[in-house]
Amino acid sequence: MKKCLKITLIVLGVLVGIVVLDTLQAKIFNNSPLLKIRDNFDGGTLDYIDKGIFVNYYHCNNNEDVTTWKGTKFACSAKESKKEIKEIVDLVARDSLSCDEALEKFYQDENYTYSYSCIKSDNVIVKYNDGSEETVKDALQNNRITIQDLDRFNIEYIKEDLKN
Repeated sequence: MKKCLKITLIVLGVLVGIVVLDTLQAKIFNNSPLLKIRDNFDGGTLDYIDKGIFVNYYHCNNNEDVTTWKGTKFACSAKESKKEIKEIVDLVARDSLSCDEALEKFYQDENYTYSYSCIKSDNVIVKYNDGSEETVKDALQNNRITIQDLDRFNIEYIKEDLKN
């Protein structure tokens, strides 16, 4: 009977030791526990959570990694990683596409209104180094590019003074 009790206590001790070591390594080195269940998320700022026995490991879409104790609330910061502009392309000029001739306003600041000479805002595209794309109009509204970026990539536009 004593031999059975010793074996049981040794097995329990080893299991508790493994759990304690796993928890400590996750917390000390700020990484995922080995004994875990992973919850993946589509969209938002959180990529996945590794749920350990005593800790949770959060991996955010902006490559922020945080290990917290169970019951502690955590939210990934909404700050996006800085996208770098690869190029800005005017598909109408590059591909000789036709567009209806009319002034099309695409941006306005406190001093000027910026327009294209024809209806082409859907065809002037910002391409980023991560492979994503958006129109210049959207990129300007979301403060991801500036008018100086249009000048740098030789995008033609009309600049009108608001004071006149």
